[in-house]
Amino acid sequence: MADVVSDYDCAVIDEIQMLGCKTRGFSFTRALLGICANELHLCGDPAAVPLIQQILQVTGDDVKVQSYERLSPLVPLNVPLGSFSNIQTGDCIVTFSRHAIYRLKKAIESRGKHLCSIVYGSLPPETRTRQ
Repeated sequence: MADVVSDYDCAVIDEIQMLGCKTRGFSFTRALLGICANELHLCGDPAAVPLIQQILQVTGDDVKVQSYERLSPLVPLNVPLGSFSNIQTGDCIVTFSRHAIYRLKKAIESRGKHLCSIVYGSLPPETRTRQ
């Protein structure tokens, strides 16, 4: 949950396209409209830009769209991974609950082939860097 009480010089909202999600969009909309920051960076799918511009036009906020190129290729599989026994070094597993992250890490590491790093939003920055 975004802190909409504190003041920030700069804040970042990642995965901003989620404001269009039926089940979690309210959280991203709350963050977009409620975070008290001099500068707010929004990261996500460019398809969300028109909606963001429309929302922020109502508030009178200035919007500057800055696009960046991916520095390394993202190569999705053509078919589902299937079993965790198919995981290879360098693979990334994405889940949307902290409980599931730890459960999957334990399941993957219990096979003895791979060690896992985990990253999630409220993970302390020092730990995130070590991961």
